[in-house]
Amino acid sequence: MLPASTEVLEQWNDLKEYFISQKDVDYKACELANLYHDNSNRLLTFLKKILQQVSVVNLSFEKNDADITRLFSDLRSLVFMLAARVLKPAAIAETARASKYRQHTRFKIILTTFIDFYRI
Repeated sequence: MLPASTEVLEQWNDLKEYFISQKDVDYKACELANLYHDNSNRLLTFLKKILQQVSVVNLSFEKNDADITRLFSDLRSLVFMLAARVLKPAAIAETARASKYRQHTRFKIILTTFIDFYRI
């Protein structure tokens, strides 16, 4: 099952047409029509791939019988995928080749950097 945000992005044009057709009938439909008409909101489509991967990791954390090593692996993969979008590829490649101790340390540094970057 995909998150609601992914469903909305996949059905963007249909929802836009529907709410535009209903905007004279209902105030909420009018407000939603204005949101869908503003194409700057469509920029969220670039998040579609990221949302799918975050959803997979989220579902693995929601399991009752989750394996801690699998959770760490999934979370680590997600962080590296996100980091690859904002960091130089050389930094990611160096981390992948590093020893386990260095990987863990480097992972913490990348995670901290990533979190600090989005706190701003």
